[in-house]
Amino acid sequence: MVSIIVPIYQAENFIDKCISSIIRQSYTNLEIILVDDGSTDNSLSICKSYADQDNRIILMHTDNCGGAHARNVGLKHAKGDYIAFVDADDYLEQGFIKVLLHYIEKYNADIAECGYYYVEKGEKSAVGVQGAEVLEFDTLHAMKEHVADRMCKQIVWNKLYKRDLISDIPFVEGKIIDDEFWTYRVIGKSKKIIHICQPLYNYVQHESSVMHKKYNLKRLEALEAQQLRLKYIQNNYTELKDYAEYMLYFACMYHMQMCLKYLDSNSCNKAFQTISQIISQEYKKFTFVKTISPIQKFWVMAARINFKLTCKIRNLLKIGI
Repeated sequence: MVSIIVPIYQAENFIDKCISSIIRQSYTNLEIILVDDGSTDNSLSICKSYADQDNRIILMHTDNCGGAHARNVGLKHAKGDYIAFVDADDYLEQGFIKVLLHYIEKYNADIAECGYYYVEKGEKSAVGVQGAEVLEFDTLHAMKEHVADRMCKQIVWNKLYKRDLISDIPFVEGKIIDDEFWTYRVIGKSKKIIHICQPLYNYVQHESSVMHKKYNLKRLEALEAQQLRLKYIQNNYTELKDYAEYMLYFACMYHMQMCLKYLDSNSCNKAFQTISQIISQEYKKFTFVKTISPIQKFWVMAARINFKLTCKIRNLLKIGI
């Protein structure tokens, strides 16, 4: 059996399409766990109407504690051998579960992930490598892909997981993008990950979604997550240490650039303090520069002289944003 966990908050405009796409999956041995996270709109009543019609649906209601808490509640009650997560404003292609389950069992993998469609204003565009290709990753290769943000991305919703793999790894609650604190630990625990290039998930864009809201200081949580990931890699995957340091450093530059572009001077100063603290903690030595290109080396050396000014120049040149 496959358990599908859907955290729901203020999703009355989307949840019907989401649930419909789940109950119409070509694979039918499902446990569908809908966790309403204290919605004040009609989300709960819509979910109740579906639960009354389909006995595979388990409806739960909690106070508004965030998506990570809702996922944790769902995980705690899930009984399936495999777990999938679906966001309430997204929807699935009909073969999502069937295809992922086929390959996770065929390869005896811990995680199977698929390509996905980026959906904006009703228009769909496939993301990533296209075709019917199936790629196999061991832990080290998967972690490198994850750090590079190519495949094995931090997103939780285009994947099927063995329940035993993730049952003791709770989501970190209170974060706006909780999957960045979670996925690298799951990848690190896995032995094999399968990537199916076929897009089977629909990632829907709308103005109220977290990533479409105006840039703000809460986005710096991503750097906190990457710093934790770097420490994890330094302790467990020394082969990737330089690469992870490089990625974190340029993530620091990216976020400083975004702050300079969108925030007021007071907020920029707060961001600079946070970013400077991360750099002082993690970069006693800049050994990673030996492994990067000359142009990237130039930007690192410039940033070491004047970090904020370098980010301003990169903005003027439209580099990195």
